[in-house]
Amino acid sequence: MKICVSSGKGGVGKTSIVVNLAHCLAEKGKKVLVVDGDLGLANVDVLLGISATKTISDVMDRGADPLEALIRPSDNLAILPASSVPLIWSRWVQKSRNDWVDILTTLAVILMCYWLIQRLVLVHQYYGSMGLWTEVLW
Repeated sequence: MKICVSSGKGGVGKTSIVVNLAHCLAEKGKKVLVVDGDLGLANVDVLLGISATKTISDVMDRGADPLEALIRPSDNLAILPASSVPLIWSRWVQKSRNDWVDILTTLAVILMCYWLIQRLVLVHQYYGSMGLWTEVLW
């Protein structure tokens, strides 16, 4: 089972829900991995009262082994903590700026193709109902 908790708004209790749900599932014998994806204001480690020596930023930015970054507060619970230092995130974004440009360019092309196909469908629906579709295409 995989569960993702996310929101576009801060302060709605995502971390509290994740930490409590993870704790409950771990106590019931489920193996739980919490990946803290908040790369600017991470606090899963704070709520659990643990301190991280390595974080997800070390894995992404410096190629650290993800297994070495895991913190295991109990037998069934593992945490891959994020860093609360925004500079690490900004370095990662800076380092991979070309990747972001590629991703956004690809997304723009996909959206333009979607828009074009949508327009062609509308033209087909309009002219096809009048029996003029072949004249429009050719």
